[in-house]
Amino acid sequence: MEEYPYISPVNIRNTSVSDTVNIYPIKNIDLIEYFLAAENTQYLHLKYLEYYHILEYYFLHETKEKIKKLLTNLFTSVVLRGEILTDEKYYEIGKSFFDYYVHKDDFKEIEQLKGVINEIGYQRIAELCNENNITTAFLSKKKFGQDTTKIDIGEVRKKKKDERFKTNVKQEDAKKFCDALAERIYKIRNHIVHTKKGEYEEIFTPNSKNLKELKEDVSLIRTLSFSLMVSKNF
Repeated sequence: MEEYPYISPVNIRNTSVSDTVNIYPIKNIDLIEYFLAAENTQYLHLKYLEYYHILEYYFLHETKEKIKKLLTNLFTSVVLRGEILTDEKYYEIGKSFFDYYVHKDDFKEIEQLKGVINEIGYQRIAELCNENNITTAFLSKKKFGQDTTKIDIGEVRKKKKDERFKTNVKQEDAKKFCDALAERIYKIRNHIVHTKKGEYEEIFTPNSKNLKELKEDVSLIRTLSFSLMVSKNF
């Protein structure tokens, strides 16, 4: 992903869409409107959902890139290299498309969210969190009684008494953290959206206790969504 300097979205709340376009290098009006909608509501659960919409906007990007790669490889082989494909090769190419669409885990929302979070990348997330005083501490605690929202911060926390993020970790630890973060974001989103009695121990109601519990996660998803729409900028 192309890197851009981080621009803090402080004071964006009272700007118009047109002013925001002039202040920040963001071309996509739809995303600005999502962001401003989040900024201008007082309810944290609604803020969370609007910021989530920005992440969701990019869900199909990685999937499209994979399909483009398959087509590019075929075009390169047949047209540019002039290869004569055997029946077996045609079968192999056809099967790759078939398998991709039949076993389409990539089309599941959680997998697409993982793709987006991993595309931002651990190092960028760590830098953003450290710049915005978002620490690792709250991520190790489960949200709304769901164990799957807890993240093991042992390999990403600087020190036991320093809750800031390490900026460089092993590749496998970076991937593990990004996947776990996506799970947390997704589970919180689902808990806010789905209110079927019996699905959760308690449904999410916008009372002061539940809204207070969202505060740190809203700060995080706000930072991620703003950085994403600035860096991708389409």
